[in-house]
Amino acid sequence: MSDPVETHNAIAQAYATAFGEPSAHIGLFVRALHVGASVLDLGCGPGVDAAYLTQQGFQVHGVDAALKMIELAQKRAPLASFESADMRTADYGKEKYDGIVASFSLNFLPKRDIEPLWAKLVQALKPSGFLFLCLQSGYAQEIELPEPFDPKLTLFVNVFSKGEVLSLCDKYSLLIREQKETAPDGKSGELDFSKYMALIQKA
Repeated sequence: MSDPVETHNAIAQAYATAFGEPSAHIGLFVRALHVGASVLDLGCGPGVDAAYLTQQGFQVHGVDAALKMIELAQKRAPLASFESADMRTADYGKEKYDGIVASFSLNFLPKRDIEPLWAKLVQALKPSGFLFLCLQSGYAQEIELPEPFDPKLTLFVNVFSKGEVLSLCDKYSLLIREQKETAPDGKSGELDFSKYMALIQKA
């Protein structure tokens, strides 16, 4: 398995240039929270969502294992706080956040690591808090692909099925409030999978 952190460090600037707009449908997440809400941006990348969320009046903390991404995020979103850490082992506390954004970040973790992290995220959410989840979706699989921004590098991708998401929500008594799915659009740098979004609420 290739090291996703090394790959993301190598393509950080190209990624930040190509993906400069906030995650699609993130407005649903914004409208679900109150002004001043505390938000965890999990796998924050170059800080595009973090910058947008601070502009909406939220207190944002971003976590990403790729130091080059964190450096870009600090410049793009100076009002947010950031931490370079493995999202699987970082300490998120208990009932600390009103909302969590995980936009295409869980796709770079092996399937065996998803449920332990999911349990930590549920614990970190306040009661009635929201998780905004975006995933590369399709047939459940783990694959290695050429990195779109540098085909000499390989990229590990955990493709989620919607059934996997539903199973996790059922097990942890989470409610899917909204969900959307879009087909690949062929944009430069995009992976060729459907894009699945879910707005999920803790009981």
